[in-house]
This record gives sequence, C-alpha cells and structure tokens, in this order.
Amino acid sequence: MTKHLFLEGPIQSGKSTLIKNCLREFEGTLGGFSCKRYRDENGNVCAFGLVKPTDFDVDGIYDPAAKDPGIFLAKGDHGMQADTDAFIRNATAFLDASKNADLILLDEIGGVELMSDAFRGKLDEVLSGGIPCIGVLKQQTHAKVMQEHHGQDRKADVAEANKRLRKDITEKYDGIIISFERENIKEAEERIRSFLDSGLV
Repeated sequence: MTKHLFLEGPIQSGKSTLIKNCLREFEGTLGGFSCKRYRDENGNVCAFGLVKPTDFDVDGIYDPAAKDPGIFLAKGDHGMQADTDAFIRNATAFLDASKNADLILLDEIGGVELMSDAFRGKLDEVLSGGIPCIGVLKQQTHAKVMQEHHGQDRKADVAEANKRLRKDITEKYDGIIISFERENIKEAEERIRSFLDSGLV
C-alpha cells in the first residue's frame, strides 16, 4: 500500500489548492504544515509563510507591520528575500506537534531547507514513521530557482538534495510522486481521494 503521496508540477498550477480542497473532507487529525501565499493591496504576490495544516486558504493579505513569524520569503528592496531559518524553525515545530496526527501535510518541501541536516533529519523521521504523508514536492528546476533567493550559488547542491529526497520517497519510504498539470487535474484528484480513502485512520 502507498504510504505517502506527493504532487509535483509547475509553479502556481494548482497543486496546493487541489490537495487542500480534498483535505477539507478529511475526518482524521491533520498534522504538518501548509505554505500560504500573501498578496498586497494590489493583488501582487509579496510573501510566503508557513501556517497550520488546517488553514485551507491558499492566499492571504500581507501585513508587514504584523511581523508574522511564519513568513519565510518576502519581497524587499532587492526582490524576494528568503529566511531559511524561519522555514526550518516553523516547519520543525509543526512536525513536532504532529505526533498524534492521522495524516501529515507537507506543503511544500524539496528546496533549500533540505540543506539543513536538522530539517532533513526531522523529515526522515516523519517519512519513516507510522503516519502517512501527503504534500507538494518542488520540481528540481524550482529548487534551483529558490536557491537564488538565499544569496548563495549552490544550485547544484540543492538540486542534488532534491534528487536524493525523490529517491528516498519512492524507494525507501513507499511513496509515490505524481506529475501534475492543470490538464490532468481530474486524474490527480481521483488518485488523491483514493489515497485518502485507503484506510489511513
């Protein structure tokens, strides 16, 4: 039986929206974390932050004055500026709080956070544990782009870490990775619902 299920696909193709829509009907206890996209008053994307897994709103309104500790990527004077430590700190805290969950949401993983031994160790602990996971996995090309926001030219390292995670998910942790595009949304939805109905709880 498939233990974990991840979607991968183009940026803003609807991966997270699809998973969250399917999870609205999930009757078990949901753990993990979700990535939320924040827009300014003009509707422009200006930040991303981690929120609790039951926050099913993909978009939110960004208020820089609120100093939300979950924000890990925000637009600055020189474009998007990342705070990897904030992602790792919050993601780890969410995972630590998921020990009694029936299902863990990982939305999303596969980027520069994999360069942290502490986070990768926590992720391995979750994936090897007894709780099924569902989530979004960054494409390797997106993982490289995300590295640019961190002021370091380590794209090859991030791509390799992403590649290792993919291999571990499918070969070590009994998971599947589904390629997602808007054109195959119905097929992807059927596979997600089948996964959620397969006796997780």
